[in-house]
Amino acid sequence: MADHPQVQRVSTYGIARDGEAVLMVRIAGFGGGDVGKWMLPGGGLDHGETPEHAVVREFAEETGYRVAVDRLLEVGSDHRTLANGTDYHGIFVLYDVTVLGGESRAEVAGSTDGVGWVHRADLRDQPMLDSVRGMLDRWL
Repeated sequence: MADHPQVQRVSTYGIARDGEAVLMVRIAGFGGGDVGKWMLPGGGLDHGETPEHAVVREFAEETGYRVAVDRLLEVGSDHRTLANGTDYHGIFVLYDVTVLGGESRAEVAGSTDGVGWVHRADLRDQPMLDSVRGMLDRWL
């Protein structure tokens, strides 16, 4: 038996662009040591849900925007120890997405509490998960 709990999660995320800006969301209070860090919109798959449907649903929930999936960018993983000692293994599916419409708004009582377009030049100054920084470095 492991000393710390092990958690594995499959999630989908999307990169939405507006010129030189990227749509980002801020991690809310549940996030332990990650609270206040910025990440790409997205989240876990529901049972029986396709990754494409999950990223569309998560964008609507977290940002207020409707998106279309353009193409698959990568499938990767994030294996790390969380602040509470949990051995976390996140498997992520990353898509390029296009915003079709909607109105920017933060998620209410969810996993994120802020949404905003961040210019590429300002991304380095934003606190964010290492895995998200790696995705942005590879795909922007």
